[in-house]
Amino acid sequence: MTAEILLPALPFHEDEVTQGYFARIGHFHAGVDVGRFCRYTALPLTDFRDGTDEFVANVAALSGNDLDWLRRNTLRRLPDDQFLFREETLSVAVLRRTTVHFCPQCLAEDQARNPELGQGACRLRWSWLLRPVVSCPVHGTELVECPEPDAVKAFDLTLLRARNEPLLRAKPPVGKHQPGYLQRYVVSRLEGHRNAAAWLDEQALAQ
Repeated sequence: MTAEILLPALPFHEDEVTQGYFARIGHFHAGVDVGRFCRYTALPLTDFRDGTDEFVANVAALSGNDLDWLRRNTLRRLPDDQFLFREETLSVAVLRRTTVHFCPQCLAEDQARNPELGQGACRLRWSWLLRPVVSCPVHGTELVECPEPDAVKAFDLTLLRARNEPLLRAKPPVGKHQPGYLQRYVVSRLEGHRNAAAWLDEQALAQ
């Protein structure tokens, strides 16, 4: 497979992380998980995991989307276990790296809204990567948690749900849980809003 635009183009959403979008493209166009899709496109797994410029260029070539738009929503690894996302420097204290959280109702609505996309319908929201985000602001429920120690597979929501189907079925129904102030502040700041308080907005998110 070469890095040419794959048609029909899969829509990219402002609320999704670019690595998750790449995984969706693989399921939709090739019917494979993200590891195999990296091999199909000759993309090293480390470039995918670390969100390198080569990875972003590859996604832009495959999808036809704007390079800067994709780069903004890419989780980019920096030295010393730091990460860059949406112009904010994040640490492992802020990011989930060995578990994945998601809202089942959001994913069910993704599928219902775009049934023609099949396994490429469900998108990984970037907010779900953040430790302070514990509930869905749309449905007012707790997020579901799945373990995933592999930093590549953790971006492949379709693969993750299939592998953990028995675990997910055994989980009790999600409870009601409204987003707290910390969650609202962190998400708002990554959306580009710094209007809570000057002393707070000047601090790193980990602090």
